[in-house]
Amino acid sequence: MLRYIYSCVIICLCFSLGFAQALDQDPFASSVGASETISEGSTGNNYQNFQTFAAKQTDFAVQKISHLELVKEMESKARKFYVLDARSLEEYKVSRIKGARRVGYNDFSVERVWMLHRDNPIIVYCTNGERSKKVAKYLEMMGFGNVSHLGGVIDWVNEGYGIVDEKGNITKNLHVWKKEHGRNLKKGKAIY
Repeated sequence: MLRYIYSCVIICLCFSLGFAQALDQDPFASSVGASETISEGSTGNNYQNFQTFAAKQTDFAVQKISHLELVKEMESKARKFYVLDARSLEEYKVSRIKGARRVGYNDFSVERVWMLHRDNPIIVYCTNGERSKKVAKYLEMMGFGNVSHLGGVIDWVNEGYGIVDEKGNITKNLHVWKKEHGRNLKKGKAIY
């Protein structure tokens, strides 16, 4: 048993070191400029590469998935898929689509997605679809093969689909990112 644990620790360390080297050799250096791929400080956080990409990239054409298609996917449970939330922690804490993982936008980090299986479907959303398109396109560039963007959670709520709070309870509260987005929310209560 001790040998098994020791072997697992060694494998994890080797994998971690390999991943750290992969972060140092940024696969997006050619598309964003080599000098812009180095993050400030020594935290290992790679989000600045995404920010540079999002600022320079102009074509965010990604596959769109309808709300109904996502609901069918959630109900069928036929395959594993990921719903990713591209909003801030503050927005995410107020409410989210049930089962969504936060990957953020301003604080997007490769570390939040690197363990996701590359072939499983990924659906990204944000408040109104602006940030989710950019995150979805970046994930495609990272090698994820089946990425779609849902658009905005405001439309999700307006169509009558539910959201949950931090504890998993159904809620009407929705952080709308910017005050002006609040007028687009027809159902629920806008928080900003």
